[in-house]
Amino acid sequence: VTYNARLEVDNGELLLRPGMTATVSVVTRQAKGVLTVPSTAFRYRPMQQQARGWSLSDLFTGRMGRSNRQREPTKAPTDGSRTLYVLENGR
Repeated sequence: VTYNARLEVDNGELLLRPGMTATVSVVTRQAKGVLTVPSTAFRYRPMQQQARGWSLSDLFTGRMGRSNRQREPTKAPTDGSRTLYVLENGR
């Protein structure tokens, strides 16, 4: 995501000139020793979950089963099995 912004900075050394541009990273929050999950993991929707009408983000936000999306009937596993998707190397 890109934003145009106006920032005030100390230019005591007079290195900055009018019209110069910059690329910056603005850190709003930082945590150490926590599990990080790429945002793409929340958008991943296997075919079975697409048919159910929910996504991984619904699991974390508590919205499972409360969606207004159209759902297509699916067959539930009869052997009690579940699918576990593993995040490896950030994917």
